[in-house]
Amino acid sequence: MLAPTSPSLRLLVEFIQSFLKHQEQPDAIVMFHIPPKMAVVRVSEFQELLGDWNLLDTLLPQEGEALPLVQADRTLGVIWLPPGTPFPHRLLEGLSWLLAQVVQESSTAPPEALEQIPEAAALIDRQQRLGAMNAAWRRLLGPERLPEHLSELIPEVHLLQQAWSQAWTGHTQLVPARYQQPSAGAPLLLTAELRPWSQDPNPPWLLCRVWPASRTSADQPIDFERVLFWEKSTALVVTNGQGQVVELNQAATTLLGLETIQLRKQHLWQLGPWNKDITSRRLIRISLLKAAQQMIPQKVSFLDNQEDREWQFYIQPLDSKHILVEIYTDQNIEDSSWKTALLECLLEQTQEGFMIWDSRNETTVQNRAARELLGPTLAIHPPEEWPDYVSLSAREKEQLAHWRESSMNQLEINLTLPEGNIRHLILKAFSIQPKRASRSLGAILQILDRTEQSRLMHQLQYQNQHDTLTALPNRSNFWQVLSEAIQHQKQTPSLQYAVLLCDLHVRGVDLGQLVNPVHAHRLAIEEAARFTGSLRHSDIVARLEDQRFAILLKQAGSPEKLSAIVQRLRARFALPFSLQAQTVHWDLDVGLVPDLSHYTSPDEVLQAALLALRAK
Repeated sequence: MLAPTSPSLRLLVEFIQSFLKHQEQPDAIVMFHIPPKMAVVRVSEFQELLGDWNLLDTLLPQEGEALPLVQADRTLGVIWLPPGTPFPHRLLEGLSWLLAQVVQESSTAPPEALEQIPEAAALIDRQQRLGAMNAAWRRLLGPERLPEHLSELIPEVHLLQQAWSQAWTGHTQLVPARYQQPSAGAPLLLTAELRPWSQDPNPPWLLCRVWPASRTSADQPIDFERVLFWEKSTALVVTNGQGQVVELNQAATTLLGLETIQLRKQHLWQLGPWNKDITSRRLIRISLLKAAQQMIPQKVSFLDNQEDREWQFYIQPLDSKHILVEIYTDQNIEDSSWKTALLECLLEQTQEGFMIWDSRNETTVQNRAARELLGPTLAIHPPEEWPDYVSLSAREKEQLAHWRESSMNQLEINLTLPEGNIRHLILKAFSIQPKRASRSLGAILQILDRTEQSRLMHQLQYQNQHDTLTALPNRSNFWQVLSEAIQHQKQTPSLQYAVLLCDLHVRGVDLGQLVNPVHAHRLAIEEAARFTGSLRHSDIVARLEDQRFAILLKQAGSPEKLSAIVQRLRARFALPFSLQAQTVHWDLDVGLVPDLSHYTSPDEVLQAALLALRAK
């Protein structure tokens, strides 16, 4: 038997075991959560398992009753009891109160001091959920959906489990990590640091700091490329502590009107349209230096009277030596950021997938539905690259290769995702062609999920062509199969088909008095099984009516072989069947059409088989 990890927990476990024994509940189970583990207590056993409340489904037996242990509107644990076991309510209250003395609830107040940490940092609760985070975290791992759980950031589970328990005991731990953004290429390789946020003996949070794995410590510069190029419509500049340009993205290069090599090592306030105004230059200079010295974000805005536009600078320290500057004007805020943000908000509300590419074949907008429909692999690639990752037909590959062309109205495609899910999708492409533009500025791909509709249509088609009780082909299905057989025999005279029309009768018993709906179902299933068990896999048997069946024999053979098949059927149905405490005996009448070459329609064949049946 394992020993609890703390004195208070050990006393609690011993009391619960004595309590269950005194109440004569040797099979009862008490489970409660002391993050990051679940405690499982039985009369003679104690377990600590890494996990949360999801373990209830796997550990507790299916039969029985799990009663919640609640204190102050908070569920602290459960007690499972075998079926039919009474348990006084006052004992539940006492056990709940006892759990409340040991199981403490974590504080959820996000500390403001998190913004003072220069590296990307977030707080993690005992359920490994990410809570408060600073701006550097959002910049490094954003701007798309940020990880919500530590497992999304650190996949090395065995290392994480070791570091996790050590960090809660006050020991700082370093763990290799990576994060895969939905529309990114290679994952971002990181080093993660885990340590208690406070000096309390039972801290409510762990602090998680991350930085690129290529760096040896958190004091080196962060990955500028990751910070700069997640946003293509906003001018982003990284300066050093003196305000000199270190790195910038293409939007900033276009805005400043100079080549990148000419902009580096220049002071930001001496570049761009604002360098003409002494007041604007002074504002930018003071804000940059203040942000570097005090590690506090700054905001600068001023009006350019010559061009009648407003400039806005958002200045955010990255670390002790570098500053990120976001530059906006009233024009690009309205025309680019605002419209893009509005479009993304609208698309996130729809169940249809949307992906938008610019003229450089780079994704600019991608909504949640598209990522869910395509999965993480396909969602980061344009359709012409999908055949590299999934199996597609030659026709689908050809159409995907020209998906941007306006001639492609829509394409139906079946995708088998890496996790095994099969999706039936309809793709519609639209070219972004403004009236004044001479060429396309990009393309929109609309993704419609027809998986469930396709499944329902297939199911409906199957039900329309098969008997409900026996799952055999019904009359309309057999009529279609028989029509195809007549055509095949005309095209290939060497093929030989025969048709048997069979009527069943229950000897000496009134079915109306014997059979209720349940027994009718059993009787029909038994009849279908005896037919299929007497025939080859290539032959087709259909249920036309309650006690009438039709059989299409492929490569029927000589009259002697046909006679042997009929005799085999009669012998099979000569065996009795027990139904509702009575023994059922069948009489089988068969009408035979040995050759289909003289007939032009299924109706003629079935009519001939019916005449042969009546002649018996």
